[in-house]
Amino acid sequence: MSAGILSRFRTRHSPGYGKSQFAWERGMKYTLCCLNALIMLGGLTVIAVGTWTVVDKLSLESLLGTNLYISAAWILIGTGCAVICIALFGCFGAIRGVRCMLMTYFIILFCIFFILLLGGILGYVFRDQLDESMRQQMHDTMIRDYGFVDVVNDAWDALQQALRCCAVDDEYGLTNWRHSRWHEKEASPRPFLPATCCRTENDAILEGHPQYVNLTACQARSGKPDDWPNPEYVYTQPCLGLAKHEVKEHAVILGSVGISIAGLLVLGMIFAMCLFREIE
Repeated sequence: MSAGILSRFRTRHSPGYGKSQFAWERGMKYTLCCLNALIMLGGLTVIAVGTWTVVDKLSLESLLGTNLYISAAWILIGTGCAVICIALFGCFGAIRGVRCMLMTYFIILFCIFFILLLGGILGYVFRDQLDESMRQQMHDTMIRDYGFVDVVNDAWDALQQALRCCAVDDEYGLTNWRHSRWHEKEASPRPFLPATCCRTENDAILEGHPQYVNLTACQARSGKPDDWPNPEYVYTQPCLGLAKHEVKEHAVILGSVGISIAGLLVLGMIFAMCLFREIE
């Protein structure tokens, strides 16, 4: 037993061992610094995707029936900022070779890993919670709030123009606009549909003064034509299916980004612990 201890002592203190140990430790430091550079890029990506989601989809939150989607985006933005800061901290700790800093880096990465994983999982879970809540919320806002609540007006108008659709689904279709509070408050002759349900020239989404194919026939202000709703001047496709597809695709992006960055953090934790063990 004493011979084995003596042999290991001689091995660790031999000139060749010292050189190889130094080279290995230096390689670990550079590897961890490069990995932290990737983590910082990942953090920037998370912030960009989260911000894109909040800015692009915030107006539709009133139609989703849940705030889980936007909450997941905010989680990713916050953790993306934290990831960038801790990656800089990890680079400094690796270069300086301070064990205390490496252990702190490991612990913080471990916490951020679970937060990011939570944001990614929320993005995926949200896909399965859309159907009924979104359908009911869209119906309620269409019948009760459109024309009275600015946020709802903006959300419905943006949705119908962007996706070239109208109303909710086959059950809550185009004719349901006539049962809404918006229809009741409109001056006579009352329109059957909001203008955003009406097709524009070349399907262009225009600011200010859209050039509609036939706004009068679309809204049926002068009486409902025999061929109403004519798809030549009315967006006849319901919005629910298109909106769910759009949001689910976005949720997949959120979840994929969160889980991918979480994988980079796992590598960061592994290399931080390896370097921690090598530094004496």
